[in-house]
Amino acid sequence: MAPTKVNSSYLIAIIGPTASGKTDLALRLAKKFNGVIISADSRQIYQHAQLGTNQPNGKWSRYAKSGVARQMAFGKEKIYFVKNIPHFFIDILSPNKTYSAAKFQKEVNKLFHKLFAISSLPILVGGTGLYVSAIVENYQFPHSKPNPKLRKKLEKLSIKALLAKLKKLDGQTYRAIDKHNRRRIIRALEHILTTGTTFYAEQKRTPRPNTLILGLNPPKNKLRKNINIRTAQMLKKGLLKEVKYIKKHYPTSTLLNTIGYKELLPVLQNRKLIKTAEQQISTHTWQYARHQMTWFKRMPNIKWIKNYTHAKVKAERFLGL
Repeated sequence: MAPTKVNSSYLIAIIGPTASGKTDLALRLAKKFNGVIISADSRQIYQHAQLGTNQPNGKWSRYAKSGVARQMAFGKEKIYFVKNIPHFFIDILSPNKTYSAAKFQKEVNKLFHKLFAISSLPILVGGTGLYVSAIVENYQFPHSKPNPKLRKKLEKLSIKALLAKLKKLDGQTYRAIDKHNRRRIIRALEHILTTGTTFYAEQKRTPRPNTLILGLNPPKNKLRKNINIRTAQMLKKGLLKEVKYIKKHYPTSTLLNTIGYKELLPVLQNRKLIKTAEQQISTHTWQYARHQMTWFKRMPNIKWIKNYTHAKVKAERFLGL
């Protein structure tokens, strides 16, 4: 059956904690509705990080070859395909580079114009709350001037010390911020210390029109089981080798502070620590999943669904099909 074509500036977003099934659901909806997938994951954007960031397995190919409209929109640009579905913002950035939610917002909005021109439905998928909000809530980022001297001082502190400082100075931002995102925490501290105003309060949000947000929130015991299984599979497939490569070639990469990487760094020196590291990855991933849900539950207008059939009905109603 041919995919349904959508001729409007609609957007479907699929949100939920890690290991909740977002990727599989997105692929099925994309196949049904002539969709393309936009990854809203601050780590899947990096190269050489397929296992640790749980990137869907795909290949790079030309998008333009399948039609005149696509050729006009994308030219000879290569796109990352997973099961014949185009994916964007995956495997494109060197591990020694930095990226921001503000830049993601700007580049996704540019991409929308190309997708709408060829009647492709963008499906935003990911667990990085700030990246999702940047798009579906038109999140407005605070515009305070950088303070390099202060930032350098803050960068010397541990993430625990940074969070303690933020909690004391700006409790509102502390409660909302991704506590694993060291760069974002430093930015929030830099803002409050420079301007004296709360970082969170200046982040205005205006819900994007023509947007359907589908949420996955599986039972806790099922989610935790999924996390444990996935962690074991990642290690079996060679995650330690991936960590070793990044550590050798990109020793200052932010990836090395990410769950799945930081726990394995001691294992590079002592293989006997592998079981301890596996337990730590599972535990830290579970803690992160709970934090993700805290963020998503604050977002308005989420349609919580349990399976593909439920999601398809919601999508058809939303698209007027």
